[in-house]
Amino acid sequence: MEIRIVVSNERVGASRDKIALERGPLVYYVEEADSPSGVISL
Repeated sequence: MEIRIVVSNERVGASRDKIALERGPLVYYVEEADSPSGVISL
């Protein structure tokens, strides 16, 4: 299955400039609070 990048709606202030990764029926979303070393390191 292909991995898709899902971009949030710009009109929703709380999720502005955020993305999620989607693979089939699963959606992966990680917040900085979940990973203190930074989400890029994942």
